[in-house]
Amino acid sequence: MKSSAKRSTAIVLAAVCVAGVLALTVGHYRWSSCGQRITPWAAVGGCGSGAGGPSGDMQLKWIGNGVEGALFDAEVVIGRSVLSDSSLVNGSQYDGRLRLQTTTAMLNLYYHPPRIMDVKLTLPLVFKEGNANNIKTGPISDLSLDLTRKWGTVGNILTALTIVFPTGNASMTDGVAQPMSSDNLLGGGVFGASLRASYTFDHDWGIVSVGGSYSAGLFAMLTSEYSFQENPYYNMTPSKQVFKFSRSGFGSINDAGIVGPDFVGVFTDIGIKTEALTHGFSFNLGIPMENGRSELRTMQVSDLTTTDFPTREAAQAYVDTTKSELLRPGDSAYTFIVANTTANGHWPLLRKYSVQKPVPPSLTLQYSIEKHDMALPILIGGAIKLEDDNLVLYKGALGNPVFAGFAMGIGFKFPVY
Repeated sequence: MKSSAKRSTAIVLAAVCVAGVLALTVGHYRWSSCGQRITPWAAVGGCGSGAGGPSGDMQLKWIGNGVEGALFDAEVVIGRSVLSDSSLVNGSQYDGRLRLQTTTAMLNLYYHPPRIMDVKLTLPLVFKEGNANNIKTGPISDLSLDLTRKWGTVGNILTALTIVFPTGNASMTDGVAQPMSSDNLLGGGVFGASLRASYTFDHDWGIVSVGGSYSAGLFAMLTSEYSFQENPYYNMTPSKQVFKFSRSGFGSINDAGIVGPDFVGVFTDIGIKTEALTHGFSFNLGIPMENGRSELRTMQVSDLTTTDFPTREAAQAYVDTTKSELLRPGDSAYTFIVANTTANGHWPLLRKYSVQKPVPPSLTLQYSIEKHDMALPILIGGAIKLEDDNLVLYKGALGNPVFAGFAMGIGFKFPVY
């Protein structure tokens, strides 16, 4: 973790330096202002930029005028992204094919109570297709609530809290007991939060916004008891779940045993205005605090019976103390969960084994154009994502970035009230 901390600190410092250089470079250019001068951070979307995602998740960010003056306004952003099957993620299993195709419709509703804060409710509709296994999933992903407050004399300092609700299905299985790959799941399976802060520099030609964020999963509904079903096929289903603090190191664990790392995000957004358009440039670094993990599961019906162990708790205590007798060669990392008894009085066992899943740091680069319109502004843009498992900037090296995917999208904003 010491090397990860050094790497994270170095990347943050490098991003700040890059942002400063970009601000000074772009400052040499002057563009005519887009109509009457409006303080860019007076309202969400007003010549400003949207929230910087901590993980570079290929969601198109709105940079432009947006809708001005409405108490309620709405935003729809439709995008298509493709992730590559990179060697940084799949290691020796890398086969050069695409890994995942995702079509997303982000439905955002904004509320702007005067001089208090901006509130955004987001419902993502997501359709995923895994190229390797042809598994298709959709459509509801995790609902989120974003609370944004602006500070300073002209409101150029922004702080925000995003709360994520696990409405997307994160417990689908690939077969009987094995949880589906996190790529194909529709949500993270945890209640999470993200803190974000940014500072906006305003110029006649546009804006430069520099900021950072930290996101983490916090709580989850975790299964404490399983039931065994013999028909139509052997299966383990949750029979009791409890709401628990779900932290695991610098990450969080969901009910499928998937550990998602915390993310540090650093972003720089630049908006350059003309009479009719805003050109947007966005640079997002996503830095995981540790690698992720996934869980392999199998099940077996043991020789333990209710005659010897009348309760599940007694059977579990016996399994915990005699685990070595149940293991096969190489199984030392397995844990065993005793499920509710079968019809013939045997105690079934769910075998869990946690394996590491690489989550490389990423850099997402976006370019967009917003067409100004008081009633229906339109945004069109695209982004590419690079991953690098060796971002050792503090050693003076840029590592070996690998192309990880691209995205394209179109967005619309319109006043509601």
